Amino acid sequence: VARSLHQKLQSDNRELIALWNGSFFGLKNLKPREKDYCFHVSPIVLNGKVLYNTSNHRWSFGVKNINGKPRFGALHLPGRAALQANFDFATGAAQCLIKDGASLKIEDFPRENQAPKKQPVASTPLEAGHIPILDHMKTSRVSVAWTGDSSKLFLLVVKEPDSETPSRAAVEKRVAANGGWMLADVQRFWLSAKQDLKIENAVALDGGDVAQMGLRQSEDEWIFSVARLALPDLKLNATQQMETKLEDTVLHPEISRGGSIMYFYVSAAKK
Repeated sequence: VARSLHQKLQSDNRELIALWNGSFFGLKNLKPREKDYCFHVSPIVLNGKVLYNTSNHRWSFGVKNINGKPRFGALHLPGRAALQANFDFATGAAQCLIKDGASLKIEDFPRENQAPKKQPVASTPLEAGHIPILDHMKTSRVSVAWTGDSSKLFLLVVKEPDSETPSRAAVEKRVAANGGWMLADVQRFWLSAKQDLKIENAVALDGGDVAQMGLRQSEDEWIFSVARLALPDLKLNATQQMETKLEDTVLHPEISRGGSIMYFYVSAAKK
């Protein structure tokens, strides 16, 4: 994906700086895995066009370019007209942690013998948007935050050392888990940095086993954090990173699948 985006941007005299996975999607969980496929769970916006007329969930996060500058935003359950008017690129089903300077409500950790709510859970503009079990798992997380004037965008990727499975089991058994962060931990992080970084908004994107990113280190050197779904061999650590040149990238033979079906990226005009 990084290599493809890089080549496309070069034709527009731009260069790729960073990329990371978008928001939540569905997985059919078909066997064998070669027949499995994913699907969008909310409408998205690509190049100013709204795609996938599915039901909407929680929040949509995206960006609109105005006079050559990005304006980031988060809208609660926007309709197609609102998506069209406010975003050039957007993803749905996100969870909003901070909106216009105010922290939004996150469900408390479930009590003993308290059954998880059934999805999808309805939400209001005052809530982050609850995802049963996942919110309380100590797992990998991907989140972004931005200043009130959209002059700065911050990316946070937290990688746990193993897979989602033990984290999910811990929540279901109501016991402490190791590694990774709960959704509330991500919110606390942004709130702690709010004053120093002038953060006014923050959203959580898809995390867990699909958490991944690529960051440009220098002129032609990149570092990639690999999605856990792409590591079926448990001997490979979920926090594995690869340092490489895009044109020389040779994936490990075990990294054969996994990832997201939508990506956000940052590009810049070539000097």
